[in-house]
Amino acid sequence: MINRGEKGEEIAEKYLISLGYNILEQNYHSYGGEIDIICSKADTIYFVEVKNYKKDSLTSPYQAVNKAKQKKIIKTAKRYLMQNKLEDVGVQFDVIILESNQVKDHIEGAFLAS
Repeated sequence: MINRGEKGEEIAEKYLISLGYNILEQNYHSYGGEIDIICSKADTIYFVEVKNYKKDSLTSPYQAVNKAKQKKIIKTAKRYLMQNKLEDVGVQFDVIILESNQVKDHIEGAFLAS
C-alpha cells in the first residue's frame, strides 16, 4: 500500500516532468539525510522537498522545511554532487507543497546553500 508521502512524491514527480524537468533520483539517502526528488533542467540540478498536507491539517506546510531540515538537505545535496562529480552546474533548492494530493505551491529557490 502506498503511503501519503509516497503518493505526494509521485504527484510532484509528474508535475515536474510536465514542466520539462528530468528526474534523476527519488528518495536519495546519504548519511542521515534524504532528498525527495533530484531533477535537472538545462544546466541546473534541483533538490526538491515535497510536503503533502490535508486541507484540515493544523500545521503549516510552509513552516515544515525549517533551518534544521534545510541543513540536512544541503549536506545531502553536497554529497550527491560529490558522488556524481557534478562541479560546474547550478544548484537550486525547491519545495513543492501539495494539499490533498494536488500541487498547491512550487516554491522555487526556497532556500540557499550556505
